[in-house]
Amino acid sequence: ADDAAAQASTPPHTRPPSPGDAFVKGGLSLTFRFRYEYYAQGSAPGERIDADARAPTARVAVGYETKPYRGARLFAEYEWVGPIGSAQYRIPTVTARSAAGLPVILDPQVHTLNQLVGAYSTPTGNLTVRVGRQELLLNDGRFVSQSLWRQHHQTFNAVTATIRPRPGVTAF
Repeated sequence: ADDAAAQASTPPHTRPPSPGDAFVKGGLSLTFRFRYEYYAQGSAPGERIDADARAPTARVAVGYETKPYRGARLFAEYEWVGPIGSAQYRIPTVTARSAAGLPVILDPQVHTLNQLVGAYSTPTGNLTVRVGRQELLLNDGRFVSQSLWRQHHQTFNAVTATIRPRPGVTAF
């Protein structure tokens, strides 16, 4: 009974957050990117290319990240990539876009749960562990990155740990 009375007399802004608070007070993210790719291809011997390719595409990503609760947080992101306007190009793996006579532009039509990540950070911030489907960027992104030049970002199923044993030193 004393605990209930103490909690009732504690101002709401000083109460520790609950899991529900962490979810409700999280943040929404929205990104939109338009890209226009034009490709004029001269016919090589044996090819039958009748027209140039025009690919106006858009990428829309909607995400939500919870506030931390006891060091844990969740992040989810849905991604949609597709043509907008008068698109005129070929994607061999998509039946609706596999018309012969057009050059290939490989920006697939996608609607997917692009990222779903659970993360935990120690109270000191010296250790952060992330588990799930996530975008990664190692070093300058030459070998492992989300491929920002494409509309559909590359994600990885991974477990990552970042350790900061002292200021200025980070291990991934």
